[in-house]
Amino acid sequence: FDKKGKALRVAGSMSDITEQKHAREQVEYMAYYDSLTNLPNRFLFDAKLKECLVRGREEQQPVAFILIDLDNFKTVNDMYGHHAGDILLKNISECLLQFLSEKSFVCRFGGDEFILFLYGYSSRQEVEEFIRAIRSCIERPIQIKSQLFHPTASMGIALFPSDGEDFDELLQCADLALYKVKGEKKASFRFFEVDMRKNFIEKLEVENGIKRGLKHNEFRLFFQPQVDLKTGEVKGVEALLRWEHPER
Repeated sequence: FDKKGKALRVAGSMSDITEQKHAREQVEYMAYYDSLTNLPNRFLFDAKLKECLVRGREEQQPVAFILIDLDNFKTVNDMYGHHAGDILLKNISECLLQFLSEKSFVCRFGGDEFILFLYGYSSRQEVEEFIRAIRSCIERPIQIKSQLFHPTASMGIALFPSDGEDFDELLQCADLALYKVKGEKKASFRFFEVDMRKNFIEKLEVENGIKRGLKHNEFRLFFQPQVDLKTGEVKGVEALLRWEHPER
């Protein structure tokens, strides 16, 4: 600049940042999308769900939170290899991508589990119809090399705001409903019910009590005779393991 503030010369430099920009975009993609299926991952789903729940509170709209677990997926990996398992996961993911919309969102939660939410449904029947559509898509046969697979999935559903107010609460309730399905017949779905939490806690207490009882030698082995009522002759014995619980 001269004494009057007039620019006498302009100097500058220019560099190509295309590769840096591409690298940054790749890092951002890896942070929010699953590399195998290209579905959003849990982190992006969590952010979307938080937005959805805030909107649901403001507009007083319900949200259905759906946890999906593929049945017998470990068997596929063990018998046909992880490559077959990956192909199956990709196929299921392509199916679930069809359910991305303004009212729904989907992600790969990890392993063979996926999560969806459905915003602002009109009735429980609409949720069930949505789930049946998902199941119909998942259960389409897929051929991998010479083997024809018939995938099925079990689903647990939690409803906002009645079952939970945030991601963790909804996930816990949906997981309990899924646990119930897995313990019954698989390839089906269940809505969360309050008794599921109570039953799960009771079962957990028994399991922890057994472990503690084994550690403290609370179990006693008895042999009870089996007697022929006609002859009075002892025909055998029945082995009984009795739990001498300190409280019950």
